[in-house]
Amino acid sequence: MLNILKYFSEWTQVRDYGGGSPVTYDQYSLIRASYPVHTLRTGIDWFISPKQTVGFLFNRTYTNRDGDIDAKADIMQIGTLKVESIEEAESEFKNKYNSQMYNINYRISIAEDEELTVDADYGHVYSNNWQNMQISYLNTDGNVLRLPAEFQYRGPRSIDILSLKADYMKSFSEITRMEAGLKTGQTITDNEILYENLNDGRWEVDYNQSNNFKYTEQVSAVYATFSHRFGKFSAMAGLRAEYTSIKGESPTMDTTFSRSYIDWFPSTFLQYQIKDGQSLNLSYSRKINRPGFGLLNPFRTYIDPFTFFSGNPDLKPSYNNTVSLRYSINGYSANLSYSFLNDIFEQDYEQDDETRTMNVTTNNLGKRQGLTLSGYIPIKFAKWYNMQIYAQGMWNMDDTRHSGERFRNDYLTAYTSLQNVFTITSTLRANIQMIWNKLGWQGIMLFDDIYSMNAQLEKTFFDKRLSVSISCNDLFSSTVYRAKVDFANMNQKTKQDNHYRQIILTARYSFGSQQIRGARNRSVGIEEEIGRTR
Repeated sequence: MLNILKYFSEWTQVRDYGGGSPVTYDQYSLIRASYPVHTLRTGIDWFISPKQTVGFLFNRTYTNRDGDIDAKADIMQIGTLKVESIEEAESEFKNKYNSQMYNINYRISIAEDEELTVDADYGHVYSNNWQNMQISYLNTDGNVLRLPAEFQYRGPRSIDILSLKADYMKSFSEITRMEAGLKTGQTITDNEILYENLNDGRWEVDYNQSNNFKYTEQVSAVYATFSHRFGKFSAMAGLRAEYTSIKGESPTMDTTFSRSYIDWFPSTFLQYQIKDGQSLNLSYSRKINRPGFGLLNPFRTYIDPFTFFSGNPDLKPSYNNTVSLRYSINGYSANLSYSFLNDIFEQDYEQDDETRTMNVTTNNLGKRQGLTLSGYIPIKFAKWYNMQIYAQGMWNMDDTRHSGERFRNDYLTAYTSLQNVFTITSTLRANIQMIWNKLGWQGIMLFDDIYSMNAQLEKTFFDKRLSVSISCNDLFSSTVYRAKVDFANMNQKTKQDNHYRQIILTARYSFGSQQIRGARNRSVGIEEEIGRTR
């Protein structure tokens, strides 16, 4: 499969810097990029016998994103509108990503109610980021104030992932079932970061920003679940234990760190079937959220000379404990849940008034509690028109630290989607979706509400073998992010318009006999790790 995507984004930032000479930077950045996405998934199943199957899967994803950024900053004294100087920057960037995943699977049906599966996986990911930036320093008349500056950096990264897992299932009866399994895996990441400045026509390495960072993560886990149905009640209880060992080292800076820990993840589920089509569910789970490998990489990506994104090799995983109560009746549902999160990691902002830069990084911020109420309501107005309503409201209570200062905040977030489906004929259907999203606070940044609308028209041909659709996302280009920060030494307003509106034409055709036995739809052991590399 090949997707060719275009990206176009406009950023406006008005930011105050303190220090010896307080100034305001009024910044505008235009980002353009295009990137083809090549994906290939193929597999084969060999049915050795009626009870044994061996399967092989191969996945490959390749992207090569090229783009450029035009940035301009008007510099003025705080509280005035008089521009004193201008900095302009032009940059080019290239981002390559290539992932390959191999899986061998063995399944044996020991008995009609007993099964064992074994997966062996290997994945290799290679990516390389490059950026070049040229900066000009001008007065308000456009004359050069001082010599321009130019720098470039590249960051190749190699990731190898190995995994072996086994899953066992045994049904003792129609109402009693047990599942158990184990998994062990290792991920080895090698990051290299090379920064160079152009001086007198020669590239010179900036050793203060260049680095080599290696990260090794080993995770071994064992789990078991037991489920039973008695009368109108169904229950499930499970426990997963994980041992994690992490080691990071920087040969360039001659530093290392390591840590290891054991985690326990219990889960329970209880359902009461009130009557047909009506049930009540109560559940509890504890889950772990590990940061993506890109968030651990201390590589910098510049939007302009004053704003850059960087990873944090000291990031720890976060933990989420959730209790949920769900009621459903004839397709309608309501859900009430309470969650408690430790060591949440989110985008954070670190402003340096001396260098007049903003580092957008990811940090472990603290704790969050959340109370969520959601509901789903399908409404059929006529044979040709029905609506699906989904609404969610969440009350959040954060206790976090930013820039060394405590930040406690209670706030509300909400999301509503209205899906309108029109069946014009038996082969022609239209879909209009309206969305309202109250983002609220994200860390110390307060966002305005977002509104958007999507539309789709779909037609089927040849007994529904051929499907052709045309869709438009963000129909009115209303998905514009507006936010502000007023905390510690930071005072900033931001507007980001990513121009999400796209017109997409899609055609799908089903070949061959519909009676041929299809390949098994199964997951592999390293899908989570591959997802963390993107």
